[in-house]
Amino acid sequence: MIEQNPLFYKQLFELSNDALLIIEGEKIIQCNPACVRILRADSSDQILLSHPSEISPPFQKNGVNSWELSQKFMRQCYEEGFIQFDWIHRRLNGEDFPAEVTLTSFELAGRKMIYAIIRDISEWTVSETARKDAEDRLRFIADNSEDIIWMRDLRFRYTYLSPSVVRVKGFTVEEALKLRATETAHREDVRTAFGALQEELQKENQPGVDPNRSRRFQMREYKKDGSIIWTEQSMSFIR
Repeated sequence: MIEQNPLFYKQLFELSNDALLIIEGEKIIQCNPACVRILRADSSDQILLSHPSEISPPFQKNGVNSWELSQKFMRQCYEEGFIQFDWIHRRLNGEDFPAEVTLTSFELAGRKMIYAIIRDISEWTVSETARKDAEDRLRFIADNSEDIIWMRDLRFRYTYLSPSVVRVKGFTVEEALKLRATETAHREDVRTAFGALQEELQKENQPGVDPNRSRRFQMREYKKDGSIIWTEQSMSFIR
């Protein structure tokens, strides 16, 4: 697949800082250079044709067998098209590390596959102190805003929500902060928003890019009563 589309390979495999995998059936059939580096492999040959559980410890933090849980998540991805979850992976040197995994299913020439993103979050670059300072700067404005003002980390999870979420969506701030992205908005829109985030992250190292840029998109958001509302989102980075 990658060989048939060199541009795809260059943009999504060679340039990504995250480990990217293509899974067919239950086996890894392609991986990018970042995957080789993150897993401390000598080459991709040590990764290809392995099962995802083979680059994981025998059991996850919740005590569930890694093979069984990975099978469950892959089946769910093939059925629903998209899934995101926390996972413990194991480098080839035996070192375990926490990761956020995003799986997206697709079909090519009649073959069903999964595009996997493994993000190593063991050395999270956004410090808790910096996040708190940014939240404090926004709090006064947010508390008096009719619109929902939010902050998400690079895992696309809420770290702050303004009180207006109660009026607009019916959730308390505490309830909304516990929800994953796919529990707050339509899966297709979350996929689009996550793609936009990935594109903006790729731009970060490009010369001449405006650091104060913003990105606008629409999302179908779920209210607490199960109804759906259309929203316009404006996203920018806080450094």
